[in-house]
Amino acid sequence: AQLRILERIGTAVEANRNPTMPYAPWKLLGLLSSPFRRTLFLDVDVFVLDRSLAQSLLERSLRLADVAMPVDAGRQNHAGDWWQRMAGTGPLCSAVVAFQSNAATQTLFRGALRQLLARSHPEACVDYTPEHARRRNVSRKISCEPMRQGDQMYIMMEWISAADPALRVVALPEEYYCYVSNLQQEG
Repeated sequence: AQLRILERIGTAVEANRNPTMPYAPWKLLGLLSSPFRRTLFLDVDVFVLDRSLAQSLLERSLRLADVAMPVDAGRQNHAGDWWQRMAGTGPLCSAVVAFQSNAATQTLFRGALRQLLARSHPEACVDYTPEHARRRNVSRKISCEPMRQGDQMYIMMEWISAADPALRVVALPEEYYCYVSNLQQEG
């Protein structure tokens, strides 16, 4: 069964007209394939600055949630208000993912992979009409932009649209992943 999934992912990546993120399906398959009860996934370019990070996420955060991901502060300007309305948080970042292996997370990652392979959401349309203007039926300002075709966007889409209702997700503060901060070497 996994060989068929791998072949389908390879075919989908090759057929993708805009393969800007050919790793995304493989990352989701990796999350699905974790043999551990609790897993902490870090992108290869993530620097761990606090040695208690893994223990804190795996033992404390996953006591409250099935999935813990930081808010992606760098993408707040791209449909941040839409994500806020739909999910109650800004976009989450999959560079740091702590999760429990259970039916709810398997459903989440499997659904995200299915949507990614089908390119279910090729564009994200965001209503930028101010709230006070909506009440007065003023002309609406809607912007449609190509949606970033990455794993984190499809994890978010699956979470807000079809995921297991028992799924518990915690949005970690942006300090858990501050890629916009430059590390300064002292001395």
